Amino acid sequence: MKNKQKVFEEFIKNLSGDELKNYLLTYAQKDENFVENFTINLPKDVDGKPYKEYLKKIREYFTNPFRCYNKKGYYSEEMSIAGMLDKCHVEIEKFLDENKFTEAVRELLAIIETIGVLYENYDDLEGIITNECQKSINLLVDIFKNEESCPTKIKVEARKKIELLVKNSNFEDFDLGDLNSVLLLLSIQLSSVEEGLELLNKKIEDSEGWKKTAYILSKIELLNETEKFSDLDKVIEENIALPEIRKYKIGLLLDKGNISNVIELLNDGLKLAENEQSRKTEIEWKDLLLDIYIERNDVSNIVKVAEDLFYNGFDPRRYFPVLKRYSSPKEWDETFNRLIASLNESVSYGGISNIKAWIFIHEKMWSSLWDLVSRSDIETILKYEKELKPHFANKMLSTLAIKLKEYVSKSTETKHYLFVAKVLTDIRLYPKGDKIADDLIFEFHLKYDNQKDFLDIIKKA
Repeated sequence: MKNKQKVFEEFIKNLSGDELKNYLLTYAQKDENFVENFTINLPKDVDGKPYKEYLKKIREYFTNPFRCYNKKGYYSEEMSIAGMLDKCHVEIEKFLDENKFTEAVRELLAIIETIGVLYENYDDLEGIITNECQKSINLLVDIFKNEESCPTKIKVEARKKIELLVKNSNFEDFDLGDLNSVLLLLSIQLSSVEEGLELLNKKIEDSEGWKKTAYILSKIELLNETEKFSDLDKVIEENIALPEIRKYKIGLLLDKGNISNVIELLNDGLKLAENEQSRKTEIEWKDLLLDIYIERNDVSNIVKVAEDLFYNGFDPRRYFPVLKRYSSPKEWDETFNRLIASLNESVSYGGISNIKAWIFIHEKMWSSLWDLVSRSDIETILKYEKELKPHFANKMLSTLAIKLKEYVSKSTETKHYLFVAKVLTDIRLYPKGDKIADDLIFEFHLKYDNQKDFLDIIKKA
């Protein structure tokens, strides 16, 4: 019996949709019992609540939101609405767990429609409601892309609704989410491959910029999914100058383990990025090259690319450990000095190089860290107090006292007074710190005896 079941399963899997329909219709004509049994056991398509009921529920959240307060203690209507929509998304996830796609899709569409219609009535400066709309649209895309058992009936219903919603300019004007991408996805799924490609070709022709690139990527993905590999290669080669398309081809090559061609593609991409002065793309390609060289243990190229990225990448801290690991002890001293010298003109918070400070901490070079930080303002010294105090407690204490006097003389704002009080409290945690703190408070009383607010605040320190 098990073998028969297995053979039957394989037979069904290999049938196309039309073949299966014809097979069932033919068999039904021969056996009336089959028709009855098949009909009884057919899964019921539960329609769920009508769309207008979901719409009514969501609109109620907008017109009568529950009370909700932000971090500053103020009532925020936008946060209240978002809180209710979050609960809706939890409910939608439950629908999906139970394969209730009709309910899930209708509630998502009700959220999207309501936000699109009512958005202008709210001061959504922090993008709270916008995020809820984008979350709903992304969830719709996930359902239609990944849920094979989502009924065609609900996809057709969703497409009709979205065709109406995209006419509302609020979605594009306020960046509420890309409904056109959902509409395109549904149109392709509900059409033949050829019709889907024709639709994409029209979109590509009518678009420009990032939208055009997105449509080209959709076309490439469709060609890959339907195994039209000759057409796929052609479209990729025609658009290989676009970084997103180059990245897609690199992914295909990596899947096949074709590393040599990947390196060639990346080097060609680097030349294009340099010519177009696209720093972000250039760094992205170099990062990919570095990962490949590390995987292949190509030490000379690892060091070359990592040092380049240390100087020109977004975060030198990522590449410093790589350089140290792959440089020989003899090379490392020279490389280290070169890296540090490159940061001499690099100034960030507090007038020092945060990257240089990070390197000194990473290498446990406490004297170098002290020399760097002690020249800065009191805020910067305190930023590195955790690392410096165990090694330079006496120097830290005397330096904090001097810097605090300078700080007090420069401002009379309450927030600065509170900072002074905090530093005085910190000073007391050092050996002999109580005496230094008391001396400072005494000196401030003599020098600023007319600043009562200041003296009232620091007397508690």
